[in-house]
Amino acid sequence: MAINTQLIDGIRARRELWISCSLLFITLAAFWPVKDYEFVNYDDPVYVAQNSQVLAGLTAAGIRWAFATGETGNWHPLTWISHMLDCQWYGPNPRGPHLTNLAFHIANTLLLFWLLREITSAVWPSALVAGLFAWHPMHVESVAWVAERKDVLSTFLGLLAIWAYARYAQGIPRRLPGSEIRHANPKVKGAGLAPSNPEDQNQKLEARNQTSTVFYILSLSLFALSLMAKPMLVTLPFLLLLLDWWPLGRFTTPTVRNWLRLVPEKIPFLGLAFASSVITYVVQQRGGNVASLALVPWNARLGNVPVAYVRYAAKLFWPKDLCVLYPLFHPWSLELVVGASAFLLVCALTVYWNRARAYLVVGTLWFAGMLVPVIGLVHIGSQAMADRYTYLSSVGLFIATTWGLVELISKVPASKFIAVPAAVAGLAGCLWGTHRLLPVWNNSVALFQRAVAINPDNSVALYNLAAGLMEKGKLDEGAAKLEEALRIEPGLASSEASLAWALSKQGRIAEAISRYQAVLRAEPYSIQALNNLAWILATEPNAQFRDGIEAVRLAERATELSGGTNALVIGTLAAAHAEAGQFDAAVACARMAAQVAESRGEQTVAATNRRLLELYQARRPYHEP
Repeated sequence: MAINTQLIDGIRARRELWISCSLLFITLAAFWPVKDYEFVNYDDPVYVAQNSQVLAGLTAAGIRWAFATGETGNWHPLTWISHMLDCQWYGPNPRGPHLTNLAFHIANTLLLFWLLREITSAVWPSALVAGLFAWHPMHVESVAWVAERKDVLSTFLGLLAIWAYARYAQGIPRRLPGSEIRHANPKVKGAGLAPSNPEDQNQKLEARNQTSTVFYILSLSLFALSLMAKPMLVTLPFLLLLLDWWPLGRFTTPTVRNWLRLVPEKIPFLGLAFASSVITYVVQQRGGNVASLALVPWNARLGNVPVAYVRYAAKLFWPKDLCVLYPLFHPWSLELVVGASAFLLVCALTVYWNRARAYLVVGTLWFAGMLVPVIGLVHIGSQAMADRYTYLSSVGLFIATTWGLVELISKVPASKFIAVPAAVAGLAGCLWGTHRLLPVWNNSVALFQRAVAINPDNSVALYNLAAGLMEKGKLDEGAAKLEEALRIEPGLASSEASLAWALSKQGRIAEAISRYQAVLRAEPYSIQALNNLAWILATEPNAQFRDGIEAVRLAERATELSGGTNALVIGTLAAAHAEAGQFDAAVACARMAAQVAESRGEQTVAATNRRLLELYQARRPYHEP
């Protein structure tokens, strides 16, 4: 019997190793093209490509900045530090960050498989869920977008936190009548009656309690780290309560009393979640990312909730028309909101009627609960929904569907001839969808061409497409896209400023000046518009457009608003002083600009200002050729 048991254990171990290797190598092959992708102009410049703190690599000053900054409207110091490590190891090129994202995604896939295998003892269902997670097209965004490091990193730490909690929960012995001791989870190896010797019994109980305490503290610590990478997992304490029921089996009947019995141990987790939520809201509000009620009223927010839930679920089952940005149409039509609400009500009633199927309840609430922070009640940004929000929340629906297939096969064995091919087809479909979608993330132009093709009236996508075209030297095409964006959303300052820049590069200086002045009337604190207009007035070769005194005024305002830390802006102030005949001030500003640029690792900007410094020392202004 011992030999047979060892043989069976060996077969199981080899099977799990084979599954793990398959998940690893197929995922690696599916996403391998990302190694050659560029940074995109949507958040990547702020997070890495043009962030001097990040480009400097891992430094003590950078770590202090990571914990203190609210840049991008988020507080996620671990994400900043991970980007700094990329630049430290790989330099400023995009290949390193892309490969790091892919490495985290593979690690998350394997972690998910091992976690589900550990807590459910079901190998093939766990493998199916992990495969769907790894290869689903909706997860391309989280992997192929460098700025979404926060997604894959927070999920990695969150899955580790769930694993540590499961070890804690499985190791807790509980007393039963007659002074017997049993594990909380009957599937735990060695579960059953403890030795009848009271002394041995107490020693084993103490050892188990010590081990459980270690895993509890580890889980809490990993949860805190996950929130410091991205606050998406603030609902984890509630997910842990669900897992207590299934599959951890800490109680069999989901009564209020049983739930409340396990709430006290979740209080530290709830405290961390509350603190993270408050910090996130404050930082987002200070960063101007929280939409006001005037911009997105309550009827639009409430109407978007059922529509977004249905759209998320629909795209998980049929991933069609995926793109980087889904614009918010507010309000949605009453018919659509009512229809989506009715559909969700039917789903909720179906789950309630089948509440004896714990996997169905847990999976559904995993999906719905994890989306609560991003479903739009507190509206962040300009999107109605985002593929990246399904990165971990989708696991709930995958679990509900997969274990539903398992139950169907167990009750109707003949159904395996349909269910198994359907599962394989689902995995193959996900791989094909990922293969088709992945190239969209190769560069900014491809990314936003798709977004505009799916939503032609998306002004934000048009703006970013224009920026991508202009980066590649296609000024005429870029200007046309900007004019289209302004037709959809008149007066949009970012589009106006970019169009003014394109006009200046085309030699249409009078039009460019007029556009910049319009931007400053609408947004007098726009550093970009202040700086660019000052540069034109100071350096334009056509004397009829130059105005040194006005250029100094604008550049001084831009320098003040940027806190004197932007080398480009200080360099513009130097050029403005020179045009105004204030050469001593020009020399001082050029020196400062070179020093600031060098301190921030901006060697090209530093070299330009040193070259211009020689011109100002010769008491000559700089004019564009």
